Amino acid sequence: KEECESLISEAKATIVAGLQKDNAEAEEGTANGSSSSYARTNSQLGEARVSQLPKGCAMLGQALRERLGPMLESRYGISANDIVLYDGLVLSHVGPSQSQPVHRDASLLTINVALSPISEYGGGGGTYFEGL
Repeated sequence: KEECESLISEAKATIVAGLQKDNAEAEEGTANGSSSSYARTNSQLGEARVSQLPKGCAMLGQALRERLGPMLESRYGISANDIVLYDGLVLSHVGPSQSQPVHRDASLLTINVALSPISEYGGGGGTYFEGL
């Protein structure tokens, strides 16, 4: 619980800082007569990349080595030493999007870890797997 709360807190702070930066850049662009971009940033989507979270990156790396790696090794036969954190995304469902778009991950294994207690979920969600 403590780890989850720490990761959520760091992600929220990163999202807020990103939104402040986005707003400052938008104001500067308006003052200079520039048009706004249609591309959404991670912060605008309520997301924080793990690579932007120094404490979270270290914590998840340790969890991967000590807990998740051995679990994946026992289930899939892949050496825990060969499993690395390629990318990570902390999602906050307070942004304009309440879900991820349909997409394909570029990794062999994808791990989804719920950081909030089940009591905070109001239905929906889940993962879609395209038929083989």
